Amino acid sequence: MKTRPFLLSGVIGVALIAISVIITLIGPGRSDKLADGFFSPVIAFEFATKAEDVSQIFDDADSPALEKMVLRMTNSTRLDFLFLILYGAFLFTFSVKCTLLTGNRLYYLAALLSIVAPIFDVLENLELLSIMALLKGGDFISQLRYLHFYTWIKWGALALIFLLLTPFFRSAGKFGRLISFVAAVPLLLGILAFFDPGLMNELFALSIIAMFSLIIVFSFHYRENS
Repeated sequence: MKTRPFLLSGVIGVALIAISVIITLIGPGRSDKLADGFFSPVIAFEFATKAEDVSQIFDDADSPALEKMVLRMTNSTRLDFLFLILYGAFLFTFSVKCTLLTGNRLYYLAALLSIVAPIFDVLENLELLSIMALLKGGDFISQLRYLHFYTWIKWGALALIFLLLTPFFRSAGKFGRLISFVAAVPLLLGILAFFDPGLMNELFALSIIAMFSLIIVFSFHYRENS
């Protein structure tokens, strides 16, 4: 009899997709007024390092458009607190199940990082909310420094999780092997984005989203003999 050992992860993954759709709908849309290479205000904000980067995102501090942008960004950031719990639970349950299926304790490290990433995501969100509260004053340099650190720990941890799971995917059939080839892409793009911010950050974020999507599908697709 065939069973789906990752079914719980898959169910969490479906909830994750639902929340991500809501975040996209209530958050700010694409913009052409961002730093070079960026097209998503959320990604540009998370990876902002200078006050000028933030100013480009929110444009004129006294305009009605600013209030709308801040409201959309604030709402999406607050909902992200639920999103990060879900993606952490998804990756944690998936990584632990990989350990139970194979006996390889390497996947416990992936499980640990699936706790680290959401923790730093919380810290990142708090800095984003703090910066938005200080927009009119313009004095949020220290918050940007912390934001830069928290953001890279979060995204870096996610990229490492996918890389750590590669051996399992490599041994999990054709679809698993396909995922194993893609798993190294986020880390590579992350390194490029660190040294060449802009478009590479957007591609880095998209590669993370792609990996989540592939693993969610895998969670329902993968079966083993009970």
